[in-house]
Amino acid sequence: MAHFDGISSFEEKVFFRGLVPDDDWHSLAAAAGGVGRWAMDPDSGLCEIDVTLRRLTGMQDLPQTFGTDLFIGRIAAEDRDQVESAISKAIADDSIYEAEFQFAKPNGDVIWLLGRGRPVKIADGRTILIGVNVDVTADRTARDRAEIIAGEMAHRLKNVFALIQSMFNVAARNAQSKDDLVDAFQGRLAALATVNAMMFSNAARRVDLRDLATTLLQSVIDSERVSVDLPERYALNGAAAQTLILALHELLTNAVKHGALSQAGGTVALQISVDDNDFVLSWTETCPMPIHPPQGRGGFGMRVLGSMTRATFTGDPIFDWRPEGLAFQCTWPETDFRHVPDAAYAEQVVASAVATADMAQGQS
Repeated sequence: MAHFDGISSFEEKVFFRGLVPDDDWHSLAAAAGGVGRWAMDPDSGLCEIDVTLRRLTGMQDLPQTFGTDLFIGRIAAEDRDQVESAISKAIADDSIYEAEFQFAKPNGDVIWLLGRGRPVKIADGRTILIGVNVDVTADRTARDRAEIIAGEMAHRLKNVFALIQSMFNVAARNAQSKDDLVDAFQGRLAALATVNAMMFSNAARRVDLRDLATTLLQSVIDSERVSVDLPERYALNGAAAQTLILALHELLTNAVKHGALSQAGGTVALQISVDDNDFVLSWTETCPMPIHPPQGRGGFGMRVLGSMTRATFTGDPIFDWRPEGLAFQCTWPETDFRHVPDAAYAEQVVASAVATADMAQGQS
């Protein structure tokens, strides 16, 4: 054989002199790529599968030739009809067979297989179906997860837009000026953006309680005017994180404008305790100069706080307007706040968001 320019002697030896006998190429390539081969005789109902497919499916103990029903019987019931229909159509139309299905291995594991094949006429005139199966479990899992995340994102965006619209309507109804509207809306929007950014920074959709509180209160914590006493490790679900950050935002805004943080030397103590039954938020302000409790139902922010904490997860808020400052406490069921892996919180998010805004608007 002639030596081609640009091809090394090793390459020439491998690709042109038959390092691997031609009959072995298909077997080696299939095994190396995890591609299992099969042949099925539709007339006799018998089939054969190679060593690679036996390994993929865990069916090493089958005889060389066996009934097709032993293989198809392990295909998930919801996928079996489409596999059998695809086989029948390929044979009837002399066309390509393709199907993706779940397969139960003898040890109980379930995998996804992609099957492809085509009818072939053999020497005795019979038509058999020859094809391959590939384990696509990892790809299928990734695709299913992507679809779930896309659905979750679409649902959550709908919820966020509903909440933002309600928050703006509430702020607009109570604003005395353009500046009032900007202050009332912008602060709550920033708080909502904070919790969403934290929640979507991890695949589990959970928010660490300590991270949430310190992120919102960082500026005043750095000045040592706010002390924080929190559980060392506690993961909030998305709906609870949204409720908590909006509550802390209202408390912080009130403290800065009218409470302890509006006075030199004023301090705030934030404490959150968690046990098997309750999630308890305590916010205690200490002012050097006596404060005057709000008249009537109080300021708009405090009305939002009271409405929101009652509307979401049946909270029980208590306002104690002491001369030395506000002492606020709210208790929620702990099970409503704790993050549970793989739990669906989308409905809770939208329900709490709309209830919060609507109740606040009704009491404004």
